[in-house]
Amino acid sequence: SAKSELDKFYAGKAKVIKELLTTSQNKQYNNYDKRRYKRSMLELKTQADAQATILSEAEKEQLQKQKDSKEKCHEAKVFSQSAKL
Repeated sequence: SAKSELDKFYAGKAKVIKELLTTSQNKQYNNYDKRRYKRSMLELKTQADAQATILSEAEKEQLQKQKDSKEKCHEAKVFSQSAKL
């Protein structure tokens, strides 16, 4: 099933990370497993999603000007255009 394939993917990636980052001096990754990998990936995704939604002031102004410069659609236009489709 898709869930078991995803679990295998997480386990495989976690194993690679564990093997590459475990050293005699650094034991932080000795118990690295698919749960830690999955949690880390979800945290990264959440951070990336948050960054993707934050606009700079310049971007906000540009989008506001773009929105304000466009002609507003009237309901009649929308209905007549959709009827042609």
